[in-house]
Amino acid sequence: FLWGHSVGSELTMRMAVDDRNGDILGLELSGTGREHHALAADIFGTKDRYANARGVGELLWTPADLYPADIIGGAKIASSTPAYEGVVTASWPQENFPALAAEVRVPVHFTAAEHEKVWRNDPSALDDVAAMFTEAPRVQVQVEPSGGHNLSIGYAAPAYHRRVISFLEECIEGRTRPADFRS
Repeated sequence: FLWGHSVGSELTMRMAVDDRNGDILGLELSGTGREHHALAADIFGTKDRYANARGVGELLWTPADLYPADIIGGAKIASSTPAYEGVVTASWPQENFPALAAEVRVPVHFTAAEHEKVWRNDPSALDDVAAMFTEAPRVQVQVEPSGGHNLSIGYAAPAYHRRVISFLEECIEGRTRPADFRS
């Protein structure tokens, strides 16, 4: 079972479609999407321009009341941004994500945070994400209530983790839903 978040979704997707990984049960993705949220448009960098670091921090860590006070901003868990991240993020939403999604052949669970400010999370945007997984036996898309971009470390984390583990249990139980199921 593979579980990817944010820019880590790129590596997770590459692992999911690699021919050597025939025993994968399913895939969870969060903190990613097909189109940036309107708030992120002028904040994220391009291949030619670095992102506005302060602006990115605000997108990732607000509303502040969704996270424990001592974790806001991520200083306690931070590491250096890998050099390749700018290249990955520039081509991810319109090129690599759709191409990789079309190759996924395991059940997919996609979670968007209710208060996501990096990626669009409206119904149309989520339908677009689900539609990319043309070879997946099923795709479940949900919005995590009271969640921000960093779902696994905010107050919404326990509920989010329970939903993902429940999806994993469904995958283990033999993919009991029909192949054309979409939720």
